[in-house]
Amino acid sequence: MLRIAIVSIASALMASTASAEPIALRDMGSFHVGGRLVEVSGKPVKEVVFTAGGVPAKIDPNGTYQVEQMYVQYFLPVNERGAYPLLMWHGGGLTGVIDRVGLCIILFHSQAGSFGFKVAQPRPDKVKALIAIEPAAVGDPAKVERLKNIPTLMVYGDNIERDSCWPKIRATGIAFADGINAAGGQRRCRRPAPSRHRGQFAYDDDGQEQYRGCRADPEMAGRQRAD
Repeated sequence: MLRIAIVSIASALMASTASAEPIALRDMGSFHVGGRLVEVSGKPVKEVVFTAGGVPAKIDPNGTYQVEQMYVQYFLPVNERGAYPLLMWHGGGLTGVIDRVGLCIILFHSQAGSFGFKVAQPRPDKVKALIAIEPAAVGDPAKVERLKNIPTLMVYGDNIERDSCWPKIRATGIAFADGINAAGGQRRCRRPAPSRHRGQFAYDDDGQEQYRGCRADPEMAGRQRAD
């Protein structure tokens, strides 16, 4: 059964790191996805001084440019603990990454909220789970049933009620999750005591202990009881 957790805790993803092993990489690199070639011609060559007192340099804007492509960085740990790649997003135009990487878990934040949900809706067979950290927007409400079989975790920070915008943003997110629930999922809520800090995704270390057992795992988070 689908587990959709609306977790109103910024410390939900915080775990003890005192005994954690150092992260060692076996490889890292990058690649581009998509894009097209554009030819620029007929533009004047200019002399530009980049620093005060420097020597002018000639800048010729004419030529062939690769545009609209997405730059992707990847890191491969020595000890892989997850069964699927974790894609971390904070922007749009990422459809091509899923098509290239294949079955994966997507973690996205803030303005990437709509991108994360909307890229999963037309290709639910390529998304193993969704983790939305304070999504500022959501997917297409008319297509929520396409997400019903994808475990989803939505995390919101505390002190949201003190902000002028985030109460409405969170309400929209919860309504979106309710739509997925109505299509066959199940939602669990958990709320912390407010912290003394303000700002997006603010958290209070003093209250972290009560959420020590809440893991960044959609299946685990879905089993958390509502307070």
